[in-house]
Amino acid sequence: MKLIVVAGMSGAIGYALAEACLARDEESRVIGLCREPLKVPEPLRSHSRVNLLAWDAEEEQSPQKVALALEKVIPASRGIDTFLYAAGLLHNDDIFPEKRLEDLKAMSMARAFAVNATGFATLAQALLPWLRHREFVVGY
Repeated sequence: MKLIVVAGMSGAIGYALAEACLARDEESRVIGLCREPLKVPEPLRSHSRVNLLAWDAEEEQSPQKVALALEKVIPASRGIDTFLYAAGLLHNDDIFPEKRLEDLKAMSMARAFAVNATGFATLAQALLPWLRHREFVVGY
């Protein structure tokens, strides 16, 4: 059984990656991480080989909460085979892509960095017990 963690599964890219992983290998299992698991569209939300865990890239304690919840699903000694980070923030209701230097807002940039960079690093740090003794491959 191949165990795959997809961070950002409620978004279009994360959802598509999870769907592809499940279709690619009938023995694979996906642990989906997202801010609001109930927003993950059907049929993945109720798929027999999918577990959803709440995770927020902007919340400092969220990676540790994921690690505690993940331990109940898959022991760290089992490890995970693939970690896909599909979370990202370019814009939302309050943040718009800047097209001119005059449009830059420090808070918007900090929030995007928190999701796009820091979120990945702190989540990877929390997943270290599941990643130990694995060969790392960039790309999929």
